[in-house]
Amino acid sequence: MQTEWLYRRIIGQLNFLEKSTRPDIAYAIHQCARFSSNPKASHKMAVLRIGRYFMATRSEGIIFEPTNSSLEIWCDADFSRNWKAENGTLR
Repeated sequence: MQTEWLYRRIIGQLNFLEKSTRPDIAYAIHQCARFSSNPKASHKMAVLRIGRYFMATRSEGIIFEPTNSSLEIWCDADFSRNWKAENGTLR
């Protein structure tokens, strides 16, 4: 590319948006991030296209609206079978 462009910074910002509220662009951001060390003009065009997609879908994304006062949490971990009841520690 002939002009300086902060590709890594833009990828980082897009990655933050993707992780926070826009999982629909996860694959596109991942593909662009693969070329962070040596981006070409085609990668710049891909990032610009992602930016245009954001502009067109401003009202989309994950919107958190509390509906009640309870909090339900799920965890994908299984430590219960490693628990020793005798002294209360993990194996």
